[in-house]
Amino acid sequence: MTVKRSQPKPGTSASAQLPRAVDSSSAPATAPQHEPPLARAGRVANMVSLDSVRFTHFSATSLDRPGGTAEKAEVDSRVGFTKPKIRREPEKFVISSTLVFSLHVRPSESQGQSEAPIANLRATIELAYSHKSGQQSITDEDLQEFANVNAPFNAWGYWREYVQSSLARLELPTARIPLFRVQTAQRIMLGDDE
Repeated sequence: MTVKRSQPKPGTSASAQLPRAVDSSSAPATAPQHEPPLARAGRVANMVSLDSVRFTHFSATSLDRPGGTAEKAEVDSRVGFTKPKIRREPEKFVISSTLVFSLHVRPSESQGQSEAPIANLRATIELAYSHKSGQQSITDEDLQEFANVNAPFNAWGYWREYVQSSLARLELPTARIPLFRVQTAQRIMLGDDE
């Protein structure tokens, strides 16, 4: 809601010019059917707490030899995550997703397309959230929106540390992993099992 501020009319006080509050007691208690996904995810975020983060599987593979291509070239990275899977349990739920990273040599103008990756990293991360039974129930639709946005966001810091330390152990150039942007989550979400 936008409120215009204006100068009081002569002979009236400034408080007489303020807009009146809207009575919300007649507003519907249920959420609109076409509510934005972030609003649905936010509703769940307000009802849960993150209890644990666990790596259930991880791998780091160097496809470059020491002193090879990566040391002499600029590199590009690609990141993504699989569609999160949800497992409900009493008073909690667990979300798991596989985060994927690949490092590529940046092509020179004469080369055209980028070369095959020189490193591949994957990690499946489980996030356990608690939800008190006395609170409002969480719909499957709201929980899926939360899983698509908040779960990767909550895992991203752990993921960044894993990628950076793994690249160092593989003696490959470090690559910056961008901050997780909620607005771009759909764009970097991969298929179910890529």
